[in-house]
Amino acid sequence: MGHAIRVLSLAKMISGKCHVILATKGMPGLILDSFRSEAVTIFRLNNKSQLSESEILSREFPEAEHIIIDGYEFDVSYQMLMRKMGLRVIVIDDLGGNSFDADIIINHSPGATITDYNVSPDTKCCLGLEYAFIDQVFFQKINVLQTVGKNRVFLNMGGGDPLDITSKILTLLYEVDPEIEVNLVIGGLNQHKDKLIKYAKESNGKIHDYYDLSSQEMASLMQKSVFGICTASTVAIEACATHLPIMIGWVVDNQQSIYKGMIERELAIGVEYLEELNKEKFNAAITQLRDDIDFRVQMSKRQQLSISKFTANNIYHCIFG
Repeated sequence: MGHAIRVLSLAKMISGKCHVILATKGMPGLILDSFRSEAVTIFRLNNKSQLSESEILSREFPEAEHIIIDGYEFDVSYQMLMRKMGLRVIVIDDLGGNSFDADIIINHSPGATITDYNVSPDTKCCLGLEYAFIDQVFFQKINVLQTVGKNRVFLNMGGGDPLDITSKILTLLYEVDPEIEVNLVIGGLNQHKDKLIKYAKESNGKIHDYYDLSSQEMASLMQKSVFGICTASTVAIEACATHLPIMIGWVVDNQQSIYKGMIERELAIGVEYLEELNKEKFNAAITQLRDDIDFRVQMSKRQQLSISKFTANNIYHCIFG
């Protein structure tokens, strides 16, 4: 889901300036509709070998100049095949390493550095928050009625949350503060959706549940919250763009770079590995975010300085020169 969302953000940035085709095997229809709304052509791939896939793409799109790939299955052999087709290969990455045969690598993690990559001197690396794959709506200040109390919290554990970290967070949150109000965003691929909706209905109005929000709706909800809780993912970067103080943790390995970068720059308060969440550390983080206004203000100021609204221009020039 995270890969799909950042590619969708990229499509929004460049679709008005060039012809964009999304080649995909099994992306959910709901997400495909979002790409179609950006005038992106959808091309369905079958389960072919890498060689067959390169031949199909070459035949179907002979005038293509660039291929942008995002996903761990697109390994160095896949990249080599695409370069042999005469395409400029752009890899969206979040792990680092040396398994690349690409013209350009883009990693928007605040923790990414050139030392993470052992690549050819000809490979251009565009790293850090200045290349953030986020929708421009997160930089727009929305007029929000000042009726939010200190207890309104934004909560999202990603598009899928297979481990149901959301329920664990909610339980711990209400142990800290039984009166806290939660803006709960349930991702479009969350298998625990019905359970969470039931939880919200039984909360006596303390949990306001939202499902599969658009970027505009997500940005608005962040701005209506006092602080947030999320994974160290693109959502955390979106929160930074809205200047929302946040608590973050990581669930999968590819979130550790964003986690490390945000904690080092004090853009968030960290509670480490969410599957083994430390209750005392969680309680202390929530209490500080809830009660210490100056702590929130200073974090918001650092976030404001860390990321600018020019990310779309930076990415465009990174790809197209």
